[in-house]
Amino acid sequence: MEKEALKLIEKQINKYNRPVVACSWGKDSLTVLHLVKRVTDNFDVLWNNTGVHYPSVYKLKKRLEKEWNLNVIETRYAKSFWEIVEEYGWPGINSSDRSDSANSACCYYIKKKPTKKAIKNNKWDVYFDGLTAYESNRRWLNLNDYGLVHDHKGFGLRKVHPVGFWRVNDIWDYIEKHNIPYPDLYDKEVDNWTRRGYEEEVCGHKTDRAIRNGCWTCTLGLKMGDFKMKHLRKYYPQLWKTLMERGLAKEIAKVKLGGQGSLVDGYFTEESQNYWLENRPCFFDEL
Repeated sequence: MEKEALKLIEKQINKYNRPVVACSWGKDSLTVLHLVKRVTDNFDVLWNNTGVHYPSVYKLKKRLEKEWNLNVIETRYAKSFWEIVEEYGWPGINSSDRSDSANSACCYYIKKKPTKKAIKNNKWDVYFDGLTAYESNRRWLNLNDYGLVHDHKGFGLRKVHPVGFWRVNDIWDYIEKHNIPYPDLYDKEVDNWTRRGYEEEVCGHKTDRAIRNGCWTCTLGLKMGDFKMKHLRKYYPQLWKTLMERGLAKEIAKVKLGGQGSLVDGYFTEESQNYWLENRPCFFDEL
């Protein structure tokens, strides 16, 4: 798989003049970044700074930018996560589908809009990313439809997914083989939510469930299980507390209890909120 990925990258590099690697500093995009760097040093790195990355992501970005001599182009969100919550609600509360207004607004203002602007400003013509098919059914379908290489009309360039059909174990095998640094959030395991994770079938497709990088504020997984919030609560208690106190606990309680029970009846007092967060924190791990 490694050789095929390098050949794919080299072929596209030879066709275009202004390559960019989209990097979130997570395991998949780090793998692609390393692969591209083995082929050429003539590329930019696009980083969408959401303002709510895990702490070790910022440290790793600063380290690799210097050690790997990277030209990082940093974008900023068009609207912050907190502004989106205030205007559209919490992503994932009503639905995990992209058609939900909160979900689509989060993706658009934090990632898509800044990315499109950066592409236009920097005149990139080929874009490498760490998208993998086995992270979700939607990604599996997209990669099967478009393939590892396709022209992206919205961005106006060639998009390439060098590790599109790598499994989570393939990624970690490559990282360990080449001793690539990664954010320490992947080492903070809870139950079966681990670096290499486990496999389950979703809509007839194999899906890898493992610790993922991204925004620590992301609430899209609340309906899929307790892993994300349990992970945040255990290893990043202050960040978890911030989410809860800024309205997520109240929203989860309203949905789960449907307006019934003492939690909702007295939830608007600071005393009742603190009691439940301290004594029943696992109640807020999932919907």
